[in-house]
Amino acid sequence: MARVFAKHAKHCVLIVLSACLPLVAQRHAITGVVNAATCENRVAPGSFATVFGRNFETPAVSTEAGVSNCFKTDVMFAIGCGGYTNPDLAGRNLRTVSVEGMTGSVCVGRNCGTPKPDWVFRVLINGMRAGLYELCGETATVYVPAELPTGRVRFVVELNSVSSAPFEVQLDQFAPGLPSPGCASPGVPKAAAPMAIETVEPGDEVSLEAIGLGPMSPAQPKSLGPMICGVPLDSFTVFQPLVKIGGLDAEVTFSGVRVRSPLGRYTLSFIVPSALPVRDHTAIVEVEGRRSNPVLVPVRSMPLTIRSVLNAASFKQGLVAPGAIMTVYGWGFGNEDGFGLFPSTTFRQLSVTFNGQPAPLVHVVASKKQINVVAPNEIPRLPFNQDPFNRLVEVRIQNGAGVSAKFDVRRTDASLGLFTLSPPVQTSYRVVAARFSNRGWLVIPPSWAEKYNIPGDCRARGEAPLALCGEPARPGDAVDLYLTGLGVATADGTATGTRLPTGSVAPANGQPLYRTVGTAGVLIGGDNPVWANVLFSGMAPGFAGLYQVTFIMPENVPQGDWVPIEVRFGGSSDWATIAIRH
Repeated sequence: MARVFAKHAKHCVLIVLSACLPLVAQRHAITGVVNAATCENRVAPGSFATVFGRNFETPAVSTEAGVSNCFKTDVMFAIGCGGYTNPDLAGRNLRTVSVEGMTGSVCVGRNCGTPKPDWVFRVLINGMRAGLYELCGETATVYVPAELPTGRVRFVVELNSVSSAPFEVQLDQFAPGLPSPGCASPGVPKAAAPMAIETVEPGDEVSLEAIGLGPMSPAQPKSLGPMICGVPLDSFTVFQPLVKIGGLDAEVTFSGVRVRSPLGRYTLSFIVPSALPVRDHTAIVEVEGRRSNPVLVPVRSMPLTIRSVLNAASFKQGLVAPGAIMTVYGWGFGNEDGFGLFPSTTFRQLSVTFNGQPAPLVHVVASKKQINVVAPNEIPRLPFNQDPFNRLVEVRIQNGAGVSAKFDVRRTDASLGLFTLSPPVQTSYRVVAARFSNRGWLVIPPSWAEKYNIPGDCRARGEAPLALCGEPARPGDAVDLYLTGLGVATADGTATGTRLPTGSVAPANGQPLYRTVGTAGVLIGGDNPVWANVLFSGMAPGFAGLYQVTFIMPENVPQGDWVPIEVRFGGSSDWATIAIRH
């Protein structure tokens, strides 16, 4: 009996102990690392990888969309980049995560009444911090730093300063990937079918996002700071990729990372072969024998269609002013590009009309599905019963096969847009297209002159007035701004004066000058802007659709490379920045 009791007592003690002792939490671990696009175990430096694991303890945060434990870079603060937060989290007393490997605290609840302990999550590769692009539950998508060597590397997840066991991965020089639905688990995509891109036509130029295309020149920055801000200038892949669509070679027009693009996000542009039959095709990219996942390319003969009509400078939609340069996007424009077409109203039987009035063409970029036109100076009005207030403009495109459906925009006296310069370096600023009056000198920051490979310090160097150089403006300088959409311009600046006929350019010698009906206003500065003295507001001599505003730089303006400048006219406005020195 004693023996039996003792045996049962032993079991009793074990049962009591198992019920009373706290359970030991399982340690977090990595269960797989794959290419974020192909879901295969080929990963390259300077690309993205998906890390699968367990026990990441990703906290949940309340947002307007509900409770979520998924975080992306758009809810992070960018170090040294100004930073921004997800609007769903803004103003809700929630602490978000920082971009530094998502190191920081996450608070649960609207008022953070019950905060969780500090939660620190990092992914390290050979001890180097990986950029965390997305974390969702037990899955993380990370940027693999470009400076890592090829060969076997060790991935480690660090959670609250505790490291997981290392997970070895082979880094190859090339691991190309195209847009995909993502990975459900190692080797298993979230969807069996390839991801489809936008419908295209034979001869179209297509741009896709890609990863893992290999080293670039110039090399990618060795810093995670620009992961959100973007790379400082265009970089090109050292090895030219091959693109095949439906078994045919496509002409590659660009392969690399565009200025201001996030690190690791390559752009791959190519021409859809004209010989492709109209049906669905698969496309892959190959680099030095390494193939990407496929994407589905729907090739169609698209009907003549207008998708949008925009101001060519401001890209604002829905409004058209007489004489404005407009951009029309759509389908069915053919497969041949034409440039410098003004004043012709047709190109390969293609034309654009505004209430039936043909508009002079500037460029037809069929490969980009884009047409630039100058809106007629005399847009006819529609019948009174259709448009009693004379505000409606029907835009149509016509070719040899027929006419598109109408696309409605609203007529306005002015819908101005400032033209801006193409930035040679990374910047979020729009720099207005401006030059010193009666000179060839550009008004630009000093650093831009060097990047444009033109002389700077024009005055100090004694540059000739018509020489191409650039420097900031100074108080007292006369400056010309270039824009479009200021509406009617006449020989005497009155509403009843002689208008510049549609299809004509303003005389290059300024005889006469075509002035706007009213004068544009120019404001310079940020918190306390200063009105400038405007000398001229009208059509730029020698041009059609391009307007010029000439003003004197005020004495009491702030200085800097990115001083705000705003132009107002007829209830319309647009702003950019301008470089000023005292």
